[in-house]
Amino acid sequence: MESLSEICVDTKNLNDIPEYWVQKKMLGLPAYQYTARDVCTGALFLAFADELSLAYSRLFIERILQHLKDSGIDCRKITIQTDNGSEFIDSWQAKNPSEFTKTIESFGTTHKTIPPGAHRFQSDVESVHSIMENEFYIEKFNSKNDFLQKAQDYLIFFNYVRKNSGKENKCPFDLLKEKIPSASFNLLCLPASTLNELHLEIYPKIPYPKYHVGLHT
Repeated sequence: MESLSEICVDTKNLNDIPEYWVQKKMLGLPAYQYTARDVCTGALFLAFADELSLAYSRLFIERILQHLKDSGIDCRKITIQTDNGSEFIDSWQAKNPSEFTKTIESFGTTHKTIPPGAHRFQSDVESVHSIMENEFYIEKFNSKNDFLQKAQDYLIFFNYVRKNSGKENKCPFDLLKEKIPSASFNLLCLPASTLNELHLEIYPKIPYPKYHVGLHT
């Protein structure tokens, strides 16, 4: 398999992590993690938000694909895999592709969904959620800015330093350079963002995203 040819995308509800939940309530930290992971190298891309929405998922994948395209990656060779969550496909009754799918296809990229309930198909991204719960969400945070900075630090550590026993005991960037020798050093350094704030920067007249999925409690 080629590097960056199949990227699994998923979301994680952060409200079920006791240590983090207390800090979230006190500091106004994000309630959801948006995650993308390359199956071949294990490379990780992250974003956060206060809620799940199709608009945020669209913004998340657009940001990743634009970054890859700007870095010289041929997005036509990439497949984005997701489950059938409404933040990706809108309604299961929808007759037309969602805005998430349309955004992917605008880059010449393919979007595929896993069979309903077949979560093993998302094992790469599910495993990184477990890893982060044990390695990142045990951190103490002082503010939302501190949270984002530590998330970015962890992202750099994960992609450039942390060796993965399931990926030839190498870090993602080392594997990437083996597959794509011309890859720039910054290819796996897309900053972790807060999607609700980024959405307001891009669409300042739209206070809440369309295709809302649900608020956290």
